[in-house]
Amino acid sequence: MHPYVNAPGGSDRGTVADLMGRLRSGLAAYAADRPWSAAERPLVGPMLLREALRRLATVLAAAEEFGTPLAVDSVRSRHAALVCVLDLLAYDASILA
Repeated sequence: MHPYVNAPGGSDRGTVADLMGRLRSGLAAYAADRPWSAAERPLVGPMLLREALRRLATVLAAAEEFGTPLAVDSVRSRHAALVCVLDLLAYDASILA
């Protein structure tokens, strides 16, 4: 099972293959309303990675800026989401094409 399975506050998200299937379904559903352009398609993987990094960085930056303790569960789940995106990209790099 993937490290994102049973993340704090989350439910069972399945294997990397399950997650990839759900990601592909989501991308296809989006494309049904407005197809991806040739320029956009190669940016899907980098966009996913950027968003996962942004979500993790937001929690860390907010704690530092306001001098508050880190929300450990939030950091763990956001880190797990980042690992999930990296694993998805490693599992099937065609998401980058």
